[in-house]
Amino acid sequence: MTGIIDPGEEPADAAVRETYEEASIRAVPEKLAMVQALAPSQYDNGDQAQFLDLVFKLRWRAGAPHPADGENTDARWFSLENLPDMPQNMLNRVHAAVADTPETTFSWAQPTTVVQEIDEPRGFSASAAAALFDMDGTLVDSTSVVEGVWAEFAQQHHINLSELLDYAHGRRTMETVERFLPEGQNVQLATSVLDEKQLTRVDGIVEIPGASRFLRQLAGSPMAIVTSAPRQLALNRLRAAGLHVPEVLVAAEDVRTGKPSPEGYLEATRRLGVLPNECIVFEDAEAGLLAANRSGVRRTVVVGRHASSTTTALDRILDYTNISINRNGRTTTFTQKAESHPRRRRHVIPFEQC
Repeated sequence: MTGIIDPGEEPADAAVRETYEEASIRAVPEKLAMVQALAPSQYDNGDQAQFLDLVFKLRWRAGAPHPADGENTDARWFSLENLPDMPQNMLNRVHAAVADTPETTFSWAQPTTVVQEIDEPRGFSASAAAALFDMDGTLVDSTSVVEGVWAEFAQQHHINLSELLDYAHGRRTMETVERFLPEGQNVQLATSVLDEKQLTRVDGIVEIPGASRFLRQLAGSPMAIVTSAPRQLALNRLRAAGLHVPEVLVAAEDVRTGKPSPEGYLEATRRLGVLPNECIVFEDAEAGLLAANRSGVRRTVVVGRHASSTTTALDRILDYTNISINRNGRTTTFTQKAESHPRRRRHVIPFEQC
């Protein structure tokens, strides 16, 4: 049955009404089976229209089919194995309605990337009782090592490297291995091999500009590092970059669930003896930014150029060369001066991060 919704009528009510008016069948709607935009059409008078087609599955309650309103010449039941000839678009509607699935069928031309304009780091001032830092990409630049190790893994198992790196950044090694390792392979063994490779490779690891000076200025103030790396790997990279290692370091083995779970940041606040809403977090990756936001911290600062819908309202620094601190009792104020002539940059980001 097909028909047009009357003004003010609900679509499901229209389906029920049209079924009774055209075939004298009483039925009730069970699900919205398909949504599609039909091709634009033009009437003889020049008017143009495009219809949104809604396909409902209805269940029979009463009545025997017959052409009730004079618009049709015949109406009868057909088995799915013996359907009459009909256009493909009508057959698609039937298949969508009888499909054994609760989901609605629809089409979507999903983009692969979007272009987002972000401001260069603007000025900000934020006060907190404690500072929490991610490590890789936030304090330490280990890009060459990390991407090299994952490239070997991707080549060995025929995995798309770009997709793997997008997912891996900010997450524990095992969680990435679990997602990408082909079925039937030993996840724990593959994880151990990857961790061992990263543990021994420190060439090319450097600090994010200004990080060493910044951490020295914070010495004596409550601070912690919350990383997805195993503890020994984190220590090796921090030392290779010449960075101060704070007393509180929450590593991969210290939590049951890694980022984007807030567990690591909450564990850091517990060890420091502060509340989440007394803390400022410095993070560079999507998983870590989500973890920080979910932990309920006072302020989250993006380090670097990562852009997504998560970062829209967050403060940003490119590195630590233009940020200063001022202590007042148990509170530290972090300040970044605004640029005289702020610029906007265009960033192409994966659609799934929007």
